[in-house]
Amino acid sequence: MITSMLPSDTRKKVRIPRGIGIDGSFNINGPKYVADFTASEGGGSIKVKGAVDINTMAYNLTASASNLQLQHFLPGMSLNPFSGDIKAQGHGTDFLNPKTGAKIAVNIRQFKFGDYRLDGIGGDINLANGYL
Repeated sequence: MITSMLPSDTRKKVRIPRGIGIDGSFNINGPKYVADFTASEGGGSIKVKGAVDINTMAYNLTASASNLQLQHFLPGMSLNPFSGDIKAQGHGTDFLNPKTGAKIAVNIRQFKFGDYRLDGIGGDINLANGYL
């Protein structure tokens, strides 16, 4: 188990469950990282295709999850299986910096957090010049 460096009364536990399967390709060429893989665990899966250039912090990501068992990774948080999609492309990680830009599209097909059902929630985020 991995725990954060927070004081013990505020620690949250993250688990890396046994039996995770990964099939795909990974490529590192200097500052450029590229991945195209599917990971599966507990009857759920996630398909990820992405790239990042560490020098420019430019990134491109497409991910689609189906019945992903989030509660196996974050126990005790009242999470239910997640199905959804995300597409993101941009550059920079400081969202307050006007030079950072991003286009993000999110679609939650199925997800319940505690008593909150979030099925069908989605949207687009466009960040440019320090503004959404």
